[in-house]
Amino acid sequence: MSADLLRLMDQAIGGAQTTPRPWARLTAPQRQFMARRDPVLLWRGGNQIGKSTALAVDAIDFARGAHLGDQTHPPPVRVMVMGPSWEQMEPLMRRIWEVCPRDELDPRAGYDPGRGITGKPPRLLFVRGPGAGSVVQFATYEQGVQRLAGATLHRVVLDEPPPEDVYAEAIPRVLRMSGHVRIGCTPTPGMADLTYLKKKVEAGEVPEMVIPLNEQSCWPVGALRPWLTQAQIDRQAILWPARERGMRLRGDWEPLAEGAWLSAFDDSCVSADPPPPGAWLIVSGDHGTDPGKQRFVLTAMVGAETERPRAWFLGEYAPEGYSTPEQDAEGVLRMLREAGLEYDHVDDWVADRSAQTRDAVTKKANGLLRAELARLLRRTAESMKWIHTPRKYEGSVVDGYRLFNALFARRDPSGRPHGLIHPRCKHLIAAARTFKGREREPAKDILDGARYGLERAIRRRDWIDLPTTYRYRT
Repeated sequence: MSADLLRLMDQAIGGAQTTPRPWARLTAPQRQFMARRDPVLLWRGGNQIGKSTALAVDAIDFARGAHLGDQTHPPPVRVMVMGPSWEQMEPLMRRIWEVCPRDELDPRAGYDPGRGITGKPPRLLFVRGPGAGSVVQFATYEQGVQRLAGATLHRVVLDEPPPEDVYAEAIPRVLRMSGHVRIGCTPTPGMADLTYLKKKVEAGEVPEMVIPLNEQSCWPVGALRPWLTQAQIDRQAILWPARERGMRLRGDWEPLAEGAWLSAFDDSCVSADPPPPGAWLIVSGDHGTDPGKQRFVLTAMVGAETERPRAWFLGEYAPEGYSTPEQDAEGVLRMLREAGLEYDHVDDWVADRSAQTRDAVTKKANGLLRAELARLLRRTAESMKWIHTPRKYEGSVVDGYRLFNALFARRDPSGRPHGLIHPRCKHLIAAARTFKGREREPAKDILDGARYGLERAIRRRDWIDLPTTYRYRT
């Protein structure tokens, strides 16, 4: 049976995915979630299980008076949809726009791919149809409780659990109208503290649904196939570090306490195979003033602009004891020479923020390293390449290690990993084998130094495209 025929049969059974009322396309867990009438309800489950789609349909159907499970208030109603940030809310906004009947909206309503629902503040106003007069508003947790203060709402939809103060403000906002709060959540290590919500669930104050990610939970009722097969789920699970796999698959509250984070790393990831000519070369590092804390890594990458990047970790500078900025510059240049490279072959530089001892006698900083490199190379400081600082955000550490694990987990048909560490990188290899995610674990320093380079090489594709000067010497 052809793929086109399967698609047509799917549409005949359940209707197109973008229809305003895609109830027939929902899975059993999505229907179960929407049928509940609890004042507050948490859906805790695996990634890609359809929580955001259920929240989108829930919000729009409720605003239109067409909710098949929980239409406790006739329109017009006021719905508030909130999430951690505008960037993180964009996927939910896209789903809401897809299921919303456009001919019922105020003509000024719009959606901008990559940004979300437009307007200041963003909102969808229904001016005709069964939901005439209803409004769906959008806000972020970053805006704080002020966005909720004083509002009278019939429904609050929370995409990922909010900070405790935002949750505490949402409850009284729906109290006057006997309204509802709906929360979708896949806990992750980088998420805000969920202790308060876990305690409310355990005390019975917040009912919850817990649905694991498996093929059955991804199968729309009446459809010919799921949107994720078990084989696809199993392949994706390998890419997640073992520490967070239970959270991603089952919605566990906490990450695995023990076990190496880079669970996909094994002996096949250690290789002296060179990268191809033209690979992007980056030196990245983590500053430290204590003995054994200064760490730099030399990385070559190809395909950083694609969904399947490859990386070769070619060298490391990892002094065992205390080092001065002069010694650091010498060590970095030595690292390059050991790989058959010189300073001018490096395309990009990135290193962490400056570090100094409490008495400020010893300091490590990008500017100092750049100046010492210039001195050793007998150049002016102005002629040296800039050493950037890494972009950090809540959850960036976990995202970086997830990228590491994906490189080691993805393999060619021959079994060759997409991430390879040269045998001379002894500290990086040891760290990949043993790191367990503790903040002060010594292995973290060199892994941080390496991940800063990975993250910069991959992120820069979004804003700049420069010609590479790197030609690898075998």
